[in-house]
Amino acid sequence: MERIVIDECHLARYKSDVEDLRAAHKWAVTGTPFQGSARDLMSQARILGQEPWDAPKRPLDDVISRYQREKGSKGATRALVAALRPFMIRHTKAQRIGGAVALALPDEVVSTVTLEQSAAERAEYKAVLARGAYRVNSMRGGGKPCFALAMALSAHRQACQRSRVKRHALFADLQSRAAGSGCRAVIFTEYREVHADIVSQLRMRFPGFEVFEFSGGTAAAKRHSAIRSFQANDGRNKVFVITMRAGNVGITLTAADVVYLLGPCVDPSDEVQAAGRIHRLGQTRQVLLKKFVMKGTVEESIVEMHAKLKAGTGHLHVMHGVDHYPNAEDPVAVADAFATFLEGRL
Repeated sequence: MERIVIDECHLARYKSDVEDLRAAHKWAVTGTPFQGSARDLMSQARILGQEPWDAPKRPLDDVISRYQREKGSKGATRALVAALRPFMIRHTKAQRIGGAVALALPDEVVSTVTLEQSAAERAEYKAVLARGAYRVNSMRGGGKPCFALAMALSAHRQACQRSRVKRHALFADLQSRAAGSGCRAVIFTEYREVHADIVSQLRMRFPGFEVFEFSGGTAAAKRHSAIRSFQANDGRNKVFVITMRAGNVGITLTAADVVYLLGPCVDPSDEVQAAGRIHRLGQTRQVLLKKFVMKGTVEESIVEMHAKLKAGTGHLHVMHGVDHYPNAEDPVAVADAFATFLEGRL
C-alpha cells in the first residue's frame, strides 16, 4: 500500500490494529488538541512506526516520562518539542499561507457560568458525596481503585447535571435568544436520564421551537434527517440535543451559533470537539460555547484541572479521568486527594 491516512487519530489512546497496517507513507491527522496527557502522543508515534512496542529503546517514552516527572518544566518541554519535530506538523487556524489566513473563521467565545445549588440540591449532593466517600475509602483497604474512582466521579457529575438551577439558566438563555435575533442552539448531554429530561422539558416549555435529538441508539437515517432539517435555512427557532459520545465528532451544525454544555467535560478535548460542530468551515457568525458549573462541587475541580492542563502542570489519568495525584502509589494519599477533588476543593 502506498499511503494510509488515519483521521481523528487523537481517539487512538491504546494499542490498536491500526498500528499493524503497512504502507510506504502513513499520516495520523486530527484537529483536536492532545490535552489528556503527553503520554497520548505515544500512540501516535506507534501508529507512524516511530516508537514500536517491541523496540529495545524508546527515546520518546523517556522524554515524555521526564516531561510528566518535571510537570512541564521549560527544559522538559523543549526536549519534548525537539523529539516530536521530526514527525509532527502542527497547523493553527491563524496560520498564513501565501499571506492569507489558512482557515478564516469567525471568533469563538467561551463563557463559564457559575451557579449556586438550591438547598435541596445541596442536600442531594451531600448524600452522593457520602456514598462516594465510601467508595473512595474502599481504596484504603486494597479494593479496586479505578472502578471506585470512576463510579464516584460519574455519580457526582450526574448529580450536578440533574440540577433544576441549571435547567432554569439554560431555558432562560434560550428564551432570551429567541426573543432577540432568533435561536439556533446545540445542547450536549452526557447521561441518558439527563438527555431524555432535557428533550421532554424543551418540547413542553417551547412549543414554538423545533426540537431535534439523537443519542447512541438513534438509527443513522434518522440522525441524517434531523441534521438536514436543523441545517435548513427556514428562519425557525431550533434546538438540537445530542449526547456527547454520539455527536461530538463527524457532524456539521453550522446553522447554530451557540453550544451549551450542562457541565465541564472531564477531558477538555471533548469540549473542543463539541464547539467544533458549529465552529468550522461554513460558519459565518461569531459562535459561543457556554458551560454551566455548580459552585463548590466536583465541576469546579474539573475547571481548575483544565487550567492546569493548559498550563502544562497537570494531566488526566485516562482510566478514571482524574488529575494527577501526589504519592500515586500510596492508596491513602490517593483517596485523600480524590476526596478533595470530589468536594470541589482541588
